[in-house]
Amino acid sequence: METVLINRADPEFAEIVTAIDAGCEVANAPRPIYADRMIENGPWRRGRFYAIWDPKGPNSDLAEYVRANWQDMGAAEVVLTSNAEIEAAIKTRVEADGYTLEEIIESWGSMAEVAHADGRPWYEEKK
Repeated sequence: METVLINRADPEFAEIVTAIDAGCEVANAPRPIYADRMIENGPWRRGRFYAIWDPKGPNSDLAEYVRANWQDMGAAEVVLTSNAEIEAAIKTRVEADGYTLEEIIESWGSMAEVAHADGRPWYEEKK
């Protein structure tokens, strides 16, 4: 299954971060999919539907079905990240290409712009 990154610092995703931190699995989809709990009209990533499923909960016997349903319905697993993880990943990649992160940031203007260009969810508080 494909993944979609969510920045754990982004308050729009607080409920999703809390669910994942509690051990739940979360998928993002363009349509409703199987879930113990569904968030509809959430922030857009792959879609506006976020399915939250507790693999240790009362429906734990449905693990194979849930994962197959999510895959078949075009959902993406939600994976948490942070600005520090994003910066480290980009730094590793650009250094492998013979550049420094500072050179890339100077070229793009900010770390947020670099992360955005790389398709990563950099989070900065709105002023």
